Amino acid sequence: MAQIRSRLLQSLLAAVAVASLAFTACGSSEKHGWTPGKPFPRERLKIAILNIDDHEGNRSGYSFAHMQGIAEMQKELELEADQIVRAYSVSDSDNRTVENTVRELIAAGANVIIATSYNHMDVCEALAREFTGVVFANSSGYKFNRTNFTNYFGRIYQARYLSGLVAGLRTQTGRIGYVAARGRENSEVTGGVNAFAIGVAETNPEAKVLVTVIHRWHDPAGEARATRHLVEQGCDVIAQHTNTAAPQIETEKFGIWGIGYHSDMSVDAPRSTVTSVVWNWGVYYKRLARSIIDGSFTTRPYVGGMEDGLVAMTPLKVSLAPEGAVAKVEEARARILSGHTDVFDGELRTNDGATVGVPGGRLNYDQITMDSHWYLENVEEVVPWECSGGKLNLWPTHLMLVLAVAAPSKHRIFRPFTLVCRLPCRLYWLHSACPVATSAIQPSHRLARRAIGPPAKTLARHDPARRASASVRWTPPSPP
Repeated sequence: MAQIRSRLLQSLLAAVAVASLAFTACGSSEKHGWTPGKPFPRERLKIAILNIDDHEGNRSGYSFAHMQGIAEMQKELELEADQIVRAYSVSDSDNRTVENTVRELIAAGANVIIATSYNHMDVCEALAREFTGVVFANSSGYKFNRTNFTNYFGRIYQARYLSGLVAGLRTQTGRIGYVAARGRENSEVTGGVNAFAIGVAETNPEAKVLVTVIHRWHDPAGEARATRHLVEQGCDVIAQHTNTAAPQIETEKFGIWGIGYHSDMSVDAPRSTVTSVVWNWGVYYKRLARSIIDGSFTTRPYVGGMEDGLVAMTPLKVSLAPEGAVAKVEEARARILSGHTDVFDGELRTNDGATVGVPGGRLNYDQITMDSHWYLENVEEVVPWECSGGKLNLWPTHLMLVLAVAAPSKHRIFRPFTLVCRLPCRLYWLHSACPVATSAIQPSHRLARRAIGPPAKTLARHDPARRASASVRWTPPSPP
């Protein structure tokens, strides 16, 4: 009898649990109101967008471009201010934080979640199963489901190619720099580098594209350092695949030329930014919102291009543009829009002697954005500690480092010196050898630089009075 009662109790508890789950699922759909395939009232729409950095105060860059798209959507659909919720500084390296943020947004009534980072993808996938009455859209990811989770991106490599045409015509040294957030392990970045390099090769077959990888999407200081490294290598045009305008700001300091990314970066560097490769996210966000309102929403991934205006290159600045660039860009754009040609056509030779593609063939979107782990033959990757080519006058710095590391700390003569300088000098030395691995100890690196003084050529770069007497590798051109 006891066993029978126990089994009955277990069955009852199981039934209650199933009913509770069903109620929760129904409650999610009822609370947020959206149902697949059915129209949804515009006034009940509440859209939340996750930004990986703090957009406030920015005039360009990654999150700025997304926010511009949201503003465009809000204006055209005449949504009220409280129908848009912007979440800033949502780290894409901490899934727990992302999940908690999304749950809070849904609890506050959001029925559309726009996640702007690839790394938000797994959290969105999991929560989409739980909150069936909420639409999830993830930028640059590849996962989706059949009901309420989709992804979106675009053929940004088309605009990259156009900007490469300009860079090839603009350079005077034949060396063009490219600040990259990721290396060849990331096809999105590498595909963009290669598209840019194809454009460069078309207008300047002798030019080289030098790539410096900083291993971060958002790192203004690192982006600026990488730009300076490339300038030391002789680059007089700098392009980028990073989140901020730091590389463009550096180009203006050196009086060279730049090509921005994400949004029009001439607002930050008007005297050096020739053009920018941009995302017009409003094209997709308006499409997404309208489809939810009229009931036509599907989870089929969206891939936009120049044909629908999602990706573009800003008009060339007349005072900075090289001769013939406008006509060349328009000709190439027309060819792509006609469908007769695209960027990755035919057989391409890589910088390690291999070949990609076939004569008369064309690489498709997935091959370019998900399977590009190679560089074109005119591309060279330049790691930061090699950028000086061994030509910087660093022997005073290295001498101080050797003394700081080698000096016996127990000796009375050396004790004060080693206590103050030994640790920061060791950290600086380690950072010089492997900047990626030691990026977390930047304050110590700066402390060491203050303690022992910057290298002579670093002073020369930033002090016009010293620049004339310094033995530099090349002389940057005067500001256009």
